[in-house]
Amino acid sequence: MPNRLSVAPSARRLTNSLRDVGYSFESAVADLVDNSVAAGADRIVIEIHFEGRGSYLTIADNGTGMHEEQINEAMRFGSRRQYDEGDLGRYGLGLKTASLSQCRRLEVVSRGNRLSSPVARAIDLDFIQAVDDWVTLDISDEEEAQAASSLIFADSGSVVVWRKLDRLLPAKSPEGGWARRRIEGLAPKLEAHLSMVFHRFLSGEAGTRISISVNGEDLDPWDPFSRDETATETLDVDEFEIEHGEVSNLEQTKAMITANIIDADTTKEVA
Repeated sequence: MPNRLSVAPSARRLTNSLRDVGYSFESAVADLVDNSVAAGADRIVIEIHFEGRGSYLTIADNGTGMHEEQINEAMRFGSRRQYDEGDLGRYGLGLKTASLSQCRRLEVVSRGNRLSSPVARAIDLDFIQAVDDWVTLDISDEEEAQAASSLIFADSGSVVVWRKLDRLLPAKSPEGGWARRRIEGLAPKLEAHLSMVFHRFLSGEAGTRISISVNGEDLDPWDPFSRDETATETLDVDEFEIEHGEVSNLEQTKAMITANIIDADTTKEVA
């Protein structure tokens, strides 16, 4: 049997690389909202706080929450948890890569039930840069983590905190007026994005109705298919065959278009 050599990647190098996998601010937050939905949450509260260099973002939910072993695994890059068929995640990277694409410090505070104490963990890229090791920090006793735990508004739930917002604050004058306007301008873009992406959850069409708020504003669903518009046309069902290995299934799909009348006589624009 050949000798086995450990070739674990450099934490310093790989964590920096994983920051640039292509998330926008809106898609990164949506990835975390996915996690809350998968945890059974029906209330998700997002707050964006401008405090200059100390600006931060919180995402709190009333999902099932996590106990110590679960939160330790959740903070692992490529977590070992098993995913059910209907789960939105698959590779155990979303929480970390989405968050660190926008900030240098990710904190997670969670409580599994009303009888358990909150547990808190952090991934700090500055610390990883110094030690070049895959480490998660236990911050359960730190003042900021205890303050974040107060945002858990149900018997169970989790709070994700983004700190050191180096991708959102300007490198120069993070305390200035432009920095404030930049942070304050994130909320309207996020509201529009989440209202569209989660419109079936916000309306209750996907099952249990959920509510999402951004800086105190509850979101209304926005259907990108405009099904309530009189000019929307639903096309007939199309059938097509899908092959996967030796298995072949006949699937059905219903196409939908939004037809906006531009010229009443002859022309339609299809969106």
